[in-house]
Amino acid sequence: MKQHYPSQLLAISPSNSVWLQSFSLLNLLSKTFNKVIYFFIAAILLLQNPLQAQTNTSPCAGLAKFDFVIDGNTVKFTSAPTTSNVPLVHYWKLGDGSTSNDANPVHTYNNGGYRVVHYIKDTVHQCYDSLVREFVIQNTTVCPQPKFEWKKDINNPKSVTFTNTTGPLATIYKFTWHFGDGTSSTEPNPTHVYGDTGVYNACLIIEQLNGLCKNYSCQTIIIRSYCDIKPDFVWESAATNPLKVYFKNTSLPTTTPNVIFTWSFGDGITSNEVNPQHGYDKAGIYQVCLKMQVTNSDCVKYICKEVIIRPGCENLYAKFEWKKDTLHPLRGVQFVNLSTPLAGVQPRVKWDFGDGEGSNEWNPFHQYKCPGTYKVCLNIEFFAGCLKQYCAEVVIADVPCENLKADFEWITDASHPLRGVKFINKSYIICDTPRVRWNFGDGSAESFEWSPFHQYANPGEYKVCLKVGWRNDCVKEICKTIIIPRPDTDCQEISKFKVERITGVANAFYFVAQHRNPNWKYTWTFGDGKGSLGDEAKHKYEKTGKYTVCLTVYKSDDCASTTCVEVIAGTVPCDDVRFKFEYIKGTDVPNRVKFHAVSNAPLGSVKWIIYNTNGPTNLPIILYGSDPTYTFGQLGLYKVCAIAYTNTGCYKQYCDTLRIDKIVTPQECILQVYPNPATTNIEFDVQSETNGLLVVNIYDINGIKRSQFMIAGQQGNNHLRLPVEALSAGYYYIEVVQSNGRVCKGRFQKL
Repeated sequence: MKQHYPSQLLAISPSNSVWLQSFSLLNLLSKTFNKVIYFFIAAILLLQNPLQAQTNTSPCAGLAKFDFVIDGNTVKFTSAPTTSNVPLVHYWKLGDGSTSNDANPVHTYNNGGYRVVHYIKDTVHQCYDSLVREFVIQNTTVCPQPKFEWKKDINNPKSVTFTNTTGPLATIYKFTWHFGDGTSSTEPNPTHVYGDTGVYNACLIIEQLNGLCKNYSCQTIIIRSYCDIKPDFVWESAATNPLKVYFKNTSLPTTTPNVIFTWSFGDGITSNEVNPQHGYDKAGIYQVCLKMQVTNSDCVKYICKEVIIRPGCENLYAKFEWKKDTLHPLRGVQFVNLSTPLAGVQPRVKWDFGDGEGSNEWNPFHQYKCPGTYKVCLNIEFFAGCLKQYCAEVVIADVPCENLKADFEWITDASHPLRGVKFINKSYIICDTPRVRWNFGDGSAESFEWSPFHQYANPGEYKVCLKVGWRNDCVKEICKTIIIPRPDTDCQEISKFKVERITGVANAFYFVAQHRNPNWKYTWTFGDGKGSLGDEAKHKYEKTGKYTVCLTVYKSDDCASTTCVEVIAGTVPCDDVRFKFEYIKGTDVPNRVKFHAVSNAPLGSVKWIIYNTNGPTNLPIILYGSDPTYTFGQLGLYKVCAIAYTNTGCYKQYCDTLRIDKIVTPQECILQVYPNPATTNIEFDVQSETNGLLVVNIYDINGIKRSQFMIAGQQGNNHLRLPVEALSAGYYYIEVVQSNGRVCKGRFQKL
């Protein structure tokens, strides 16, 4: 709390002559000697003639009056204001041995009572005045509560690092550490090494530099002997009796007499032997723990390991059964392993399907290409020296023509259907791939690919026919009508807009949304504090300059988008227009390059010319637009030039060179699905070349679609996690169709 004390003159009868002489002499000395000599002489004179308040009727009367304000332990003194311009000399005796020559000094005191004397000299009239005032400082200051943490060195338990966690404080505080062993430190975060074990009371003390407050915090530190033991063990089953286990103690140290070992074998039996042997009643997985303790101390450590007790090899066997589609056996065979299970261990398996192919999966799925009788063998190595085999004949019957059929499905990009259609052939395959012929219904050339990709030029309905021939006398055909809808606008695209200058009106612009819908909400901001509503707007700027114009379009709760464009009010001289381009090579396909035009002025049109410098007869490639993409087909150096016209008609050209060092044709995309087998969810990564929809289909072993997911994909890696808990147990194919037609495939088992 601040306390204000107005000036009151104390009437004390002084002997003015001594003070006047002393003050005059002090004034003379101050002009000729340094400050130290000045105060030394002043102290002698003033001690010989104690300073007292003066009363006179000279022009100086009342000039020594002053006020003071107490704020905690700090006192601010204010001299009385004067109406004349006569220079005054101030001298303060502050009552605690300190002095000042300031007109309005500020001084900090300790708690207690003080007497302050203010002296004034008028250098023109050569007169003097003085005033004495008293006050008491009774401020109660509470120091912050210190806090700290400590941590032992794991390699040296006698070494402790202390960390001050009190927080940042003003520089008027200082910290002192007392470690409880007679030593101390003033380091911020010290590390202290104790000389011996024991219990120590470590304290952190905080205090103000002026001694007004002091606080502390203490914690108990217990220094124990270093626990340098390390328990460990190995084990092995007896060769003639797998239920008997030999345990070998590999702890460090094992020969010290004051170390006690306690074994717990996981079946309720314990032992204190150093290297015990134990017989289990039955096979299984047991948690065996070894406790190591130094006698008469708290030095104790544990180690636990799983011990797997296997049955004897004579009790193990290999066996399997298999299932096939009776009507379509060539679609695949599911093998189910019925061999003896071992707790905690998956034996090594090797399948021979009798057609030159095999597998190491526990329950594999295999598709035979041709009818016939196949000898399938399962070989299992349960553990070293324990091998079992089981063989059985698998008969794959031929499929009569009446059971064969042609069938297909197709996938379109819901957002961009004109980007193409992926046709998926679901027809039956016997031995070799059947002959196929596709008619896409748009007058384009037929296709003879098994599962082709086709791009339609226009929306509409198309009759697509697939003809499949297995043998000369077995041909089937199926036709389906597909609909190519008009493309839906991507949510991020709905806020795109065009900018035009209004002819004949300075600094005026016309803004119009590229996608207009009466049910959408349009909000414009023009960058000058003004805005507008609607799918188009006109705006005139009061001043020339650069402005950021933004359009926000609200379509639904799930779709809202904002696009911002910089406009320049006023004509930008063509000499000030800057133009260049940048490009990015594809990550997976480095010969696919995306170009991007960059300018400080709105561009009206951009034309790109790509010159192939690798041969004299190569014709240039022409592209249009601000952000074209081109896939180069040859290695070498290319010269790329971009010719741009701004909206105001300025012509700019920029050229750069580009080297293609690698040509990549996208390889088959294989999905690595995990966990496999799965129970509730599957996960995998898909590398997408562009932003767009990812269509995920899951088929069973009969080719029937069981699930479909539509996911918004981003260019680059997409990590997908899909639920499969609703699927029945069995084997499934997974297929991911990207927006550019690229297909990735994988396989997984559902338990």
